[in-house]
Amino acid sequence: MNLVFVVCHPDDEALWAGGMVHGLSQLSDVDVHVVCLSGRDPGSPRPAEFEAARKVAGYAGGVVLGGPLRKATEPLPDIAATTRSGLEALGLRESDVALLVTHPPYGDEHVNPHHVQAYEELLRWTRSADIPFAWFATTAMPHLSHRPVLAAPSRAGHEFHLVGMARCHATLGGVSTRLVRPYLRDRLGTPRWWLQFAGDLSVKARMLDCYQSVEVAAHRRGYASWTNSVEGLYVLDDAGMEALRAALQTMDTPAETDIFRGLQPLRSLTRQRAR
Repeated sequence: MNLVFVVCHPDDEALWAGGMVHGLSQLSDVDVHVVCLSGRDPGSPRPAEFEAARKVAGYAGGVVLGGPLRKATEPLPDIAATTRSGLEALGLRESDVALLVTHPPYGDEHVNPHHVQAYEELLRWTRSADIPFAWFATTAMPHLSHRPVLAAPSRAGHEFHLVGMARCHATLGGVSTRLVRPYLRDRLGTPRWWLQFAGDLSVKARMLDCYQSVEVAAHRRGYASWTNSVEGLYVLDDAGMEALRAALQTMDTPAETDIFRGLQPLRSLTRQRAR
């Protein structure tokens, strides 16, 4: 199973999804790949730092493309074309991708325009290419309601944990979701699933420490995600979730049961009131 993370800049994969790319790559029958859309510059240390971080995380393969880094106000070149080139460089076809993961629609903590662009262009491209789509997110998105469905927490080894899973539904305050659903679906995407993982913060820290060409101390102060071991994943549809489910089922669930089974009458009442 090939999970492909597409990020805009070298260090994005470590900052926003370091715990996931490391933890998911440890699961049976899962290969994690990273395509970086910019930063390919012979005069820059960033490609070498990217490769060093890849070795720390232990994922299958990564590639840095797109030429030198650009200012946030300067759009990246055709992102779908760059991603296709990245897949080719990694020896993958479009049909080999079980799930493509990229930046969220709001552009992460500092609302980076490149990140927003990557989300919008890759959402369109994956729809046309019939590739399951997801995005990482450090916090739950406010225009969605989340109904938890995880019966019990699970883990891989002692450092990678699945701590949350929820079904998602669109909501915008008092506005009818029937009226806003087309906008949410077409412009933002309305994910059906929310997953939350707790990864190994020491591995994430070592990945980030590979990027000594950035101001490490300033970045640590300026990004809450720098020291956050909990990372989320929004999966757009059931096809993407089915791709993940097979991998997640290889994780160990020590409880081996529904830990909320004693609350079943209360859960049934809650569902009735929600209808």
